[in-house]
Amino acid sequence: MKKKLSQLVCVMMIIAVAFVLTACGDKANDEEQQSEPPAQTEEQKNTDVSDSGDTYKEAVHGNMMIEYPAGWIPEKHEYMIYASKDGSGNPPFYFVEEIGWVESPGNFVTSQMNAFSEKYSNRVARQPEAATMEVAGMKLAGFAALYSSEDGTATITHHDYIEVIDDITYHFVCEYVSSASGDQHEDETTYFEFMHAIESFKVKGE
Repeated sequence: MKKKLSQLVCVMMIIAVAFVLTACGDKANDEEQQSEPPAQTEEQKNTDVSDSGDTYKEAVHGNMMIEYPAGWIPEKHEYMIYASKDGSGNPPFYFVEEIGWVESPGNFVTSQMNAFSEKYSNRVARQPEAATMEVAGMKLAGFAALYSSEDGTATITHHDYIEVIDDITYHFVCEYVSSASGDQHEDETTYFEFMHAIESFKVKGE
């Protein structure tokens, strides 16, 4: 009887020790699993979630380079870099073109002002006004004006400036919707994108 009782006690002790060891092992495994980051799903592995912070991209054409907003569409024409929001000729857009040597930059600006008034005629909402500005140390001469869209639902602001570098004239133009009704939307932020384009503008060898 005593022998059987001793055997029973031994068996119970073995079971108790095994239970304690198992519990400790499970806890250690749990802690190890919690310290590891959760495994990525296939969808997460195939998705780039890094934030590059790239707000602008560079467009280079000929001797010219400007930065344009990421998401915009750049186009390269003869002596021109043209950037627009949707790839059409509709505002908002801006461009820079290399004009070459101009005998009288002042006369060029005047001719651009006259061409604007003739092009939009009775749709001119504000006549061209001569203006000068300095951007990133660059002195530009030009004008600003307003005209109405064909359907009359929007007013479009037009900026037109030139800069002379090493006797070569560069022409900067920007248009955006500054007042609108109906389905049209204002887009005054394009003015600041235009200023950034002028600030970032570079000429090879400059």
